[in-house]
Amino acid sequence: MTSPRLSDDDLRELRRLDELCGLRRHDEALPGLAALVERNPAHGVSVFLYTKALRVTGGARLAGEVLARAARLSPGDPHVGLGLAWAARDAGDHARAVALSRPALEVASLRGEALAIGAREREVAGAPEQARALYLESYEALPMLDVLAACERLSGIEPASGGSPAPWPIGFVMRAWLFRALELELVARSRARFGDLPADRALTAGCDHGAALTARWADRAGVDRVSLYRALSDRGGFCDCEVVLNASREDDDEGSVLLVTGRVEGAIPARLAEDFFDEGTPAAPVLAESPKADRDRETTRAQAFLAQQTAAGRAIAPQLALDVLVADLAISCGALPRTTLVVVAPDRLDAALVPAAELVVMEGGRVVTSPLTRPPQQELVAALPWIGPALASLDAVLPERAIEPVAARHELGDERAARLLAVGDERGVLLTLDQPHAPALAVPASLVRSSDGTQSAWLVASRTRRDLFLEDRSRGTWRRLLTGRFGGRLAFDHDGRSLFAVLDGSVVSIDLASGARSVLVKGDDFALSPDAEWLAVERAGRLALVERCGRMHGSAFEGRMPRWSPREGRLAFLARPAASSSRARAQVHVLERGAAGPRRIGPTVEEACWPSFADDGRSLVFQARVARRQSALEGDKVRIDDSERLFLVALEADEPPRVLHATEGGTLRISSPLAHPHLPIVAFRTDDDPIAGQRRSGQRLSIVDIAGGSPPRTWIERPHTPIAWLT
Repeated sequence: MTSPRLSDDDLRELRRLDELCGLRRHDEALPGLAALVERNPAHGVSVFLYTKALRVTGGARLAGEVLARAARLSPGDPHVGLGLAWAARDAGDHARAVALSRPALEVASLRGEALAIGAREREVAGAPEQARALYLESYEALPMLDVLAACERLSGIEPASGGSPAPWPIGFVMRAWLFRALELELVARSRARFGDLPADRALTAGCDHGAALTARWADRAGVDRVSLYRALSDRGGFCDCEVVLNASREDDDEGSVLLVTGRVEGAIPARLAEDFFDEGTPAAPVLAESPKADRDRETTRAQAFLAQQTAAGRAIAPQLALDVLVADLAISCGALPRTTLVVVAPDRLDAALVPAAELVVMEGGRVVTSPLTRPPQQELVAALPWIGPALASLDAVLPERAIEPVAARHELGDERAARLLAVGDERGVLLTLDQPHAPALAVPASLVRSSDGTQSAWLVASRTRRDLFLEDRSRGTWRRLLTGRFGGRLAFDHDGRSLFAVLDGSVVSIDLASGARSVLVKGDDFALSPDAEWLAVERAGRLALVERCGRMHGSAFEGRMPRWSPREGRLAFLARPAASSSRARAQVHVLERGAAGPRRIGPTVEEACWPSFADDGRSLVFQARVARRQSALEGDKVRIDDSERLFLVALEADEPPRVLHATEGGTLRISSPLAHPHLPIVAFRTDDDPIAGQRRSGQRLSIVDIAGGSPPRTWIERPHTPIAWLT
């Protein structure tokens, strides 16, 4: 029996509540779900979502009553049956749970949970291999962390500890192959269903919320799926599209690879020669560059290496290439003769690590990679005598990564002028108001300056840690101070003798002369007050005010993204309203020193983000989503359109909030606004033309004058994100 249809209003409400439950905000969703089920007691989806939220929040008894009533009204509904199956499983009646869940196996959105119930029954019955197979199938239908944990338990895999992501079970070439293969399949599936869509929407439209494509790739590559799923999930890659959108961005390496040398043993098919090889030199084909060569970051030392190499006697000449090209070769390896490559990831070369190299063998439709040691194994050199000289040439020219100090000390210019540090095109870019097309500089986003402008500090990421560098700008010297698991936030003390940072899950003070560290308090992030006497420390979504000695004042309270005003004693942060029944998510709050508690700032919006102080701390700028509209697409997909505003709110005057910029449609078309603390300007990233109001592809960096009242102007037609004003 099928469930009755919901009204349009109830359907919109169901989607909103489902989204809340997906964010594990079941308490917030419960009142709305109760009202929805009261109006529609026979609607299986609503009943299932409501009773699931009840189970999570300790209302199992009420959930059983609601399910029993729904079963009488809608007998045979698979959603109701699955809800009853969960109740039976919780009661320990696993055989009945399996019987009740069988109809749900035929519903794509329910299949994963139904399989998990069957897996638990097999595990209790003492059939671990069958249980593991069912858990694995369940995760691939609907990725859930508890199911993945069961897979690890039955596979004898110890869970990762220490808060760090699980190590990759595959090398960087295999990861490039995985990400590229999934991207192509998702886009092809999206195009078949919906025609041509923008790139970001095509990936999600082609995904069925499962990991079937990832599973298919793992089988082809001969990779253990459980270990792969753990590494991907720890980087935000659960379903197939999230593997591409999240895990690939959280990868330990990115960008280009260096093909040291290689061999192709046989004729190259014409279509592959046209796509990947230079047909003009068939005796020594060279892997061609991608049309997206703007991603290729050729460093000076890499260019020097290439200049010393020749293609003589090699089937593939040494060169820099995008990892996507090596991935495309792997995808097409079934049409290639035996191909052997020596590949190095330049991003993984640094002074403390031997250059990371992999041997890649493509043959018979399979790709096998293995790390290359220094010196290479004797049996490998005997089998492939050309590898030894190739690695020797590499080590002679690239013994370590060339980590250069921030070159911006010559480009910053007049200290009284406004300078904006922005990140885009996978590089740091230092921009000026007078020269919006200034040349790109390799400036890490973590760059901070001391108050007197004589010192700079920044982080450089490697595979498993980050290096903290310190520059004495007056002398033009720089040095690596420490290496460790830094969280990314840095701040100089007021005297310039120490540096605050997040290291190994704690906020620490680092003496710049000796490198000695003092742990102040546990925390994931922090903001340092202008007088360097107070820290607003964020940990697990809560804030605490901590003196520099480490003593906490008062109790921790809900909040994130803390920002201090240039004036003393004023802290802005994001937090949900106190009323848990409110539909609003994060709102901007301000805590004044000496006040009884924080106060909410500006109008009530659906969600606010990126607060920053302007006008010497007398005003606050933030982005807000003021409305969200959802419309159904084919295949259970939903299109989301937001109405967004860039607000300016006066903190010391009774004035209505000002809208600096507004957009309609799409999502995150206003992002990362950053107000200058003293000058009346705000930089932000936008996905439309703020003057013409016309939607364009790509994003741009815009500037708005908050004093003159003029509309925003496009500053640079490239996707740059403002990071910090250097004043």
